[in-house]
Amino acid sequence: MRNTTAGICAASLLVLANCASAQTSVYDCKPVQLTEADNGAILNADLANDPFMQSHPALTQLNDRVWTVHGYSLANCTFVITDAGVVVFDTGNNIGQGKYFLSQIRSVTDKPIIAIIYSHTHYIGGAAAFLEGAAGDVEVYAHPLLAEISSTEVALAQGRWRRSNMQFGAYLPKAGPDARATTPEPDFDTDEDRAFGGLPVTHAVQDGETVVIGGVTFQFLWTPADTLNSLSVWLPDLETVLTNTVSNMYYPLYTLRGETYRDPNDIIGSYDRLRSLPIRYYAPVHGKPISGKDDVHETLTLQRDAYSYTYNQTVRGINAGKTPDEMAASIHLPPHLADAEGLNEVYSEVSFAVRGIYRGLMGWFDEDTTELHPPEAAVLGQAIVDGFGGGGAVLAAAAKAQEEGDYNLAAKLAKYAVDAEPDNDAAKLALARSLRSLSQVSVSLQAHNFYMTEALDLEGKTNRFAPPADPVFAFSAKLPLMRMSSIDLAKLLESRINPEKSGSLQRVYRLNLADTGEQVFVQIRRGVAEVTGQYSGSVDEDVTLTRPELMAALTGRLPPETCEPISAVCDFFDIFQ
Repeated sequence: MRNTTAGICAASLLVLANCASAQTSVYDCKPVQLTEADNGAILNADLANDPFMQSHPALTQLNDRVWTVHGYSLANCTFVITDAGVVVFDTGNNIGQGKYFLSQIRSVTDKPIIAIIYSHTHYIGGAAAFLEGAAGDVEVYAHPLLAEISSTEVALAQGRWRRSNMQFGAYLPKAGPDARATTPEPDFDTDEDRAFGGLPVTHAVQDGETVVIGGVTFQFLWTPADTLNSLSVWLPDLETVLTNTVSNMYYPLYTLRGETYRDPNDIIGSYDRLRSLPIRYYAPVHGKPISGKDDVHETLTLQRDAYSYTYNQTVRGINAGKTPDEMAASIHLPPHLADAEGLNEVYSEVSFAVRGIYRGLMGWFDEDTTELHPPEAAVLGQAIVDGFGGGGAVLAAAAKAQEEGDYNLAAKLAKYAVDAEPDNDAAKLALARSLRSLSQVSVSLQAHNFYMTEALDLEGKTNRFAPPADPVFAFSAKLPLMRMSSIDLAKLLESRINPEKSGSLQRVYRLNLADTGEQVFVQIRRGVAEVTGQYSGSVDEDVTLTRPELMAALTGRLPPETCEPISAVCDFFDIFQ
């Protein structure tokens, strides 16, 4: 990797004074070493050189029965060789990853795959690949909440999928200075290998439930982590735990792609529960496995304390009346935690967690009453531009801040100019330049990829509101959609109605599902949709379609030529990506 130095502040009194009071962050003038990553991306050297970013495929044996495949992708695959066959713990993101994990299992044993355990929602997409290694039915064990994905999660699947692809750099080049920041992640050429291959859950396990599989005792523990449906598995006879709880980076108590609130108390409780076990072998979903009771306990304690510190100092700040901005700038892990292996902010950042905790506990209002009814961005931007004496003056100030390495300030100033004049190419390029610099100095891959994605979007090099040409993750909403009842499926139309198109419409449609024989009623009342399974009033129009067509409409994948016979769905609901 080639190193360069960036971010040295120039001797300007105004900006230097601002920098001198805020040089705790690489985003506002603190010098940072840059390096060229293997894919050509210009990155903060601390990010590029972190072990989290430099992993290599390995197969590690923990004991006589347990092996872990790690370093191949963001997530590991652990397998347990029982007397009857192989039990797999996590399967990867897609069919291609599942095939690789199966090949690693086959390098150790020819025993059939007899069961799969999902640690949580995220790494179920490779499961179908393991059917090639089975001799019969494969049982699938998971937390009950994974088997019962909520309609809210399905309704948001398309938006979260887009942001997930932003988070992992799918809108960015694979190589070159603007390339994505990413862990070593396999890239597949075929649609088959990129496809989502999750299998339905056959056993939704209870907390503490014990199952003997092939002579090995598996005890299932509900241990909330980055999802509430996270599951740990304790193998008491082997002194081994398989879990999603510990990671090889600072845990994303909030993730930029968007999630429901991740309560740190739940996560801390999971650590404490694991710390109570006499664990000798630790097989995590992320990072290298750990052996030795003392090392396992120390790792659990350090990570538990990091999240406890983040949460409790945020609560302390809330009680003191501090704003999210103030706390994000001032709450940092103490050195013994910040420097501990596996707690680097290379994936997510403490400041993101602080903001997420504040919003999760207190909501959006931070006591700044000017934000109760703020001016629209265009109005505020124009006022700022006018106050500076014109757009040119604002961009000159942004350029000065950019030159001095105060990229945050430069970006904010340029953003005001863009808000005032959205078609001002000079303003958009100035903002893109600052966002590119912010991406390069970022300490986390999430920040790098979001900053760079918006920069390229402003430059017209990508469209972050369209599906990426080469998504990192397969669109996985289809599996929960398949499990939903037709009425619950159709109720998702309620969040797809377009009020501009339906604002004057009062009409009742009967959806006749030709393949299932079911009927669903859709009432449209001036911009509001209500979906029911029964309706006693008069129906204005019958619409015939199939359940797969309804699913395609709800996931933005209904071909335009299919719309004509079901125009009632196409005309008033958002169904296209």
